[in-house]
Amino acid sequence: EAILHRAAVGHVQTTPTKKWAVSYQTAPSGSHLAMSAHDLLAFVRHHLTDPALTALREPQLDAPDFGEGVVGWALAWMLYGDGVLGHTGVSKGQKAFLRVVPTKGLAVAVLTNSTNGVPLAHDVFNALGIEHKKDYYVGARPIPLVNPGINPVKEVLA
Repeated sequence: EAILHRAAVGHVQTTPTKKWAVSYQTAPSGSHLAMSAHDLLAFVRHHLTDPALTALREPQLDAPDFGEGVVGWALAWMLYGDGVLGHTGVSKGQKAFLRVVPTKGLAVAVLTNSTNGVPLAHDVFNALGIEHKKDYYVGARPIPLVNPGINPVKEVLA
């Protein structure tokens, strides 16, 4: 409840949310970071200046681009094209974006109190030359299942 008093309240569509985090039981320890943009950038500075943390930025896994520019994963970072590191996180009614260009000494954090903050964040990144993709706006919706009686989650887990 404390987050409702000293911070921007998250919104889902146009409705303010009363919870700020997804369930802690469903996440590994330490994965629910909550901080100001200033503190997030201090965290980045530490990651980039401590030689012991260099290995956390090394590519570990290539990934297909599902629309937000992630081309791979390091141990602690999402990897984007052109040497850009970052992470995008979401909680109840909020979305946070971080992009880092180590070769330029540039780090940008965009924190939004809306799950619809994607266009704003990418406009900021494009304006700063971090990204060059022009269309991060919502694309086509997934096509519904032909047989709505099939539960794809149940089928995969069976």
